[in-house]
Amino acid sequence: MKTGFKVFMLLIIISLSACRVADVPEIQPGATPANNADYQNITEPRIEIPVFVRPDKLPDLYITGIAAHEVSHREWTRGVSISLQGAGEDFDFENMSARIRGRGNATWWAMGEKRPYRIKFEAPRSMFGTEYIARDWVLLANSIDYSLMRNVGAFELGARMGRFDFSPLASQFVHLYVDGDYRGVYQFTDQIKQGQGRADVQPHHEPALCEYFIHWCRHGRRPEDIPFWADDIPFEVRYPNPDDITPEHVEFIAAFTTKVSLAIRGGDFGEVSGLIDIPTFVDFYLVNEFTKNADVFFSSVFFTVRLEDGGHKMYAGPIWDFDQSAGGTSDSFYPDYSPQGIWAAESNEWLRRLMRIPEFRKLVSERWFEIRDVEIAETLAEIRYLTAFYYDDFLRNFDRWTDKLGHYLWRTPREMQAIDNYAGQVDYLLDWYEQRIVWMDEYLS
Repeated sequence: MKTGFKVFMLLIIISLSACRVADVPEIQPGATPANNADYQNITEPRIEIPVFVRPDKLPDLYITGIAAHEVSHREWTRGVSISLQGAGEDFDFENMSARIRGRGNATWWAMGEKRPYRIKFEAPRSMFGTEYIARDWVLLANSIDYSLMRNVGAFELGARMGRFDFSPLASQFVHLYVDGDYRGVYQFTDQIKQGQGRADVQPHHEPALCEYFIHWCRHGRRPEDIPFWADDIPFEVRYPNPDDITPEHVEFIAAFTTKVSLAIRGGDFGEVSGLIDIPTFVDFYLVNEFTKNADVFFSSVFFTVRLEDGGHKMYAGPIWDFDQSAGGTSDSFYPDYSPQGIWAAESNEWLRRLMRIPEFRKLVSERWFEIRDVEIAETLAEIRYLTAFYYDDFLRNFDRWTDKLGHYLWRTPREMQAIDNYAGQVDYLLDWYEQRIVWMDEYLS
C-alpha cells in the first residue's frame, strides 16, 4: 500500500470517531502514534510501551509439519517447524523445532474454522524483541472480533496503566500459514503462565512460604486442572505446577483466597487492603468496566498471591480475554452490550462488593480521571494507527474468512452484522469506546 493511501485511510478512520487528529503528517513505518500526530488531550506518556516490530507489512509466520485440520485442541503435536519472515533481520528465524496444539474453550469449538493455537518451542527464545525468553506463546484468532482490536485495546491499556507486573504482548500481528494454507491475521502474544517476564511467582515446598498463580474459572474441569473453591467461587491453581504441588498447597491457597473473599464481603477497607493490592485491583476493575468485558464474572480472571513482609497478598492480573467486550458480543447473560450501564461491578462478586466500599470507589474515581486523557487516549490512538497502517493486511484476513464481515458468527450483535466492511467495524469499535468514556465520566464523577 502506498504511503499516501495509508494517510488517506488514517484520515477516514479518524474522521469517523469523536477523538480526532488535528494534523496528520506522513506515517513512517515503525513509528508510534506519538511520532506521527498530536492527538487531542494526550500529554506525555507516563509509561513507555515498546513497539517491537513495525515493518511496512505484517510479518509472515510459517508452521509446517501438520495441517490445520489435524491440530488437536488439547494434545500437543511434536515435530513441527516454525519460521518467521518479514519481521527484520534481528527477529526473523528459520525452521525452529516446536510443537503445537489448540487453545481456548468457545474460541476453539464455537467461533468457526479460524481457531487459536498454542506453540511451544523446544528451546526458549525471545520473540519480536522481548527482553525475556520463553518456550510458550499464543496465536489469538480474534475470530468473532471483526475489528481484530478488542484484545489489543485491553492489553495496550493495561500495559500503559503500568501497575500490572505483566501485560500480554499487545499489538504484534502476523500472517499465519499452516502447512502452506493461509489462515489469516493472528495476534501473536504471551501464554498466560508463570515465568520470568510473565507471572513471576516463586515456588516453595512449604505451602506457607510458596507464592501462587490462580485462575477464577467457571468452565468445566479438565483432568490436568487443580481446582479449589473459595466462598462458593470456583478457582484453579495455575502455579505451582502439578508435579510440584501438594494437597497442603491447595488447602493453603484455598484458605487464603477464602479469607480474601470474606474480607471483601465484609466491606472493611482496612482489612481488605491488608490482603489485596489495592492499586492492581483498581486498575483491573477499570479495564474490565471500561471495556464492559463479558467474561469478567466467568473466567480468564487471574491473580498472583505473593509473599511479603506481613504475609501473603493478592494482586489482580494479568488481564486476558477481551474478544467479547466493547459491544462485540450479545447473549442472554449479556443482553446490554451498549456503551452505557454497569457490568463488571454487577456481574463479578468481588468487584461488586469492592465498589460498595467508599474508600475503594473513591480510588477508582480518582484513577479514572487520571488515565482518561493519557492512557486511554493513547490506546485509542494506537488502534487508529494500527488499523490504518496495516489496513491492507487486515483486509487479507477477511478475504480469507468470508463468513465474518456482514454475517452472524457467534453471539454477533445485530449492529456488527449490519457492517460489511473493515473500516466500518473499526469505526463501530472506536465510537463505542468514545461513548463509553462519556458514560464512565458520569458514573464516576
